[in-house]
Amino acid sequence: MKAVRKHTDSKWILLYVERWLKAPAQMEDGTLVQRDKGTPQGGVVSPLLANLFLHYAFDAWMRRNYPNVPFERYADDGLVHCESEEQAQEMKRVIGERLAECKLELHPEKTRIIYCKDGDRRGNYPNERFDFLGFTFRPRRSKNRWGKFFINFSPAVSDKATKAMRHTIRSWTLQQRSDKSLDDLSRMFNPILRGWITYYGQYYKSALYPMFVDLNRILARWAMRKYKKVRGHARRVSCRRLGDKSRMSREIQVRFREGVRVRFPCATRLVLMGHRIPKACVDYLKGCLGRMKLVLNEEKTRAVRVKEEAFSFLGFTIRYAVSRYNGARRYVRIEPSAKSEKKARENIGAFLNAHGHLGPRPLAARLNEITRGWAGYFTIQGVSYPQKSLRKLRQYLSLSLQRYYRRKSQRRSKRSYRNAFAELTAHYGLVDPVDCAPKLRPVNA
Repeated sequence: MKAVRKHTDSKWILLYVERWLKAPAQMEDGTLVQRDKGTPQGGVVSPLLANLFLHYAFDAWMRRNYPNVPFERYADDGLVHCESEEQAQEMKRVIGERLAECKLELHPEKTRIIYCKDGDRRGNYPNERFDFLGFTFRPRRSKNRWGKFFINFSPAVSDKATKAMRHTIRSWTLQQRSDKSLDDLSRMFNPILRGWITYYGQYYKSALYPMFVDLNRILARWAMRKYKKVRGHARRVSCRRLGDKSRMSREIQVRFREGVRVRFPCATRLVLMGHRIPKACVDYLKGCLGRMKLVLNEEKTRAVRVKEEAFSFLGFTIRYAVSRYNGARRYVRIEPSAKSEKKARENIGAFLNAHGHLGPRPLAARLNEITRGWAGYFTIQGVSYPQKSLRKLRQYLSLSLQRYYRRKSQRRSKRSYRNAFAELTAHYGLVDPVDCAPKLRPVNA
C-alpha cells in the first residue's frame, strides 16, 4: 500500500485496493480462506500491483546500488547481464537477499546462470540456453553484412510459443470452412497472424517457417474441399503457391500472401485493343464483372492511345517507337518494364549477398537460373525487344560480381578485378544475358 499511496491520494482507490488485498479466497468447495500476503492469482489488478511493487523492490534498487549492471524485467520475469561467472554468483546472492527483505523469494528452478555461448565464447557449461518472453536464446548460425556465417547467441521463437500457435491454428478448423472465401479467411485471421509475425519475426524469422508450413497444408486441404478442380490432388496442390505469384490474392495480407501453397487464377488484368473502345464497352465490362461480384480498379482502368502514351502489362512496357535504322518508320515496341529490370537486379543482388561462400562453378549455375528465367520470359520471338534490358542486366551483373569477389576474400585473385564476369563466362559456364535472346527484327505498326 505504501507504493500505491506514492502514486495516488484518492481515497476511493486506496479503499478498494486495500479491500482487494484483504479479501478472502474462495476454494472449489466453497470455503473461504483468509489471506495475509500476496495478490489473487489471475486477478484483474494483480499485474498492476505486482509491477508497482517490483518497481521499488527491484528496479529502483538495482539502479541505485548497481548502476553498471544492465537488466530487464517484465512482470515477475527478469534478466541480469554479468561479465563473469563470479559476478553472476554474487548478483544472484544479493538479489536473493534483497527479495527476502521484501518478503519475496527467487524461484529455485527458474533462477539459473546461463553461459552465452557463441563464436568467441566457446566454453561448455550445463546451461547454455533459456526462454524469455516467448523467445529461446541459444547459439545460432548468423550471417554478417559481408555474407559470411558465424555463431551468435541470438533469440528466436520458442518451442512452447510455436506449440501454442499451432494449437490455435488447429482450433480454427480452416479445412472445414468451405463456405468461406479466401478473402473471408484473411479478414478473420490476418490480425492474429500479423501479430505473430510482427512479434516473433523480429529475430530469426526463419524459425517461424515450420509453423506456417502446417498452415499451408491446412489451407491446401481447405482448397481441395472447396474446389473440385484440385480435389484429390493433395501432392499437386501442396507444391503450388498462392502468394506473391498469384495476382488474385495480392490484397490478402501476411502469410496468405507470402506463400500459402495453393494456386488460384492469376488473370486479374485485362487489355482491350481496338481502333476505338467506346464508353459503352467499358460499362458493359463493368456490368459483367458486377454480376460476378467483381469490380474494376478505377485508378488502373484507363484508355490509352499507344501512339501517344506507353503502358505496362504483365511486366512489359508497350509503346510506340521510331526505328533507329529508318527515322520514317514507326513500330510498336514491347520491352521489359523498368520495374521488371529493377526486380531482376534486386534478385541478383540478394542472391550474391546471401551466398558469399559459393565457389565459381556453383555460383555460375545459380546465376544462370536467374538470368535464363528472366530472359526466357521476356524474349518472345518476333514480338518483344529485350536486348537493351539484357545489356543493362549484363552490366549490372559484371559490377556485382566484381564487388562480390572483392568482398568475399581479402586475397586478391584474378577474379577480384574487373574481369570477374569474363572469367566466369569463359571458364565456369556463366551465361551472358545478351546471348539468351536472339536478334529480333522490328514489327511494323
